[in-house]
Amino acid sequence: MLMYRNHWAFAHDVQQDAFMESAARYVAAAPKYSAVPWLLQWREFWLYSAGNQGNGASCIGADEFLTDDGRVEDFREFLRDYRSWLAAGADDEHAAAGLNTVSLIAYAETADAVLTGDESHPNVHRTQEAEAAP
Repeated sequence: MLMYRNHWAFAHDVQQDAFMESAARYVAAAPKYSAVPWLLQWREFWLYSAGNQGNGASCIGADEFLTDDGRVEDFREFLRDYRSWLAAGADDEHAAAGLNTVSLIAYAETADAVLTGDESHPNVHRTQEAEAAP
């Protein structure tokens, strides 16, 4: 499950693992992002976590690393650039690693919708806590 603040979207472990692997490659490949200390720390979390989390309990670590609205906006920009990189063909390593570019783009779009709380996105839902709040 992909969660941030008051919203969530269902995501299979394999989708989250693929995103963490692919996004880590993009951080390393993009000078704009490889110079951002908190994003480099998040990249390390992704590299460590991909494939190592319990079944049904995968987490990309959004709450731990998106600690303020500035980081959320920076990460949304990262997601836009990441989607463009994927759409442009990313790199040959993606194909060799069996990473599905279409699925990764869809995941990044869903992640952006979760970050903004865009409930018009068909996969985004409010958390039970948010629905119960007055």
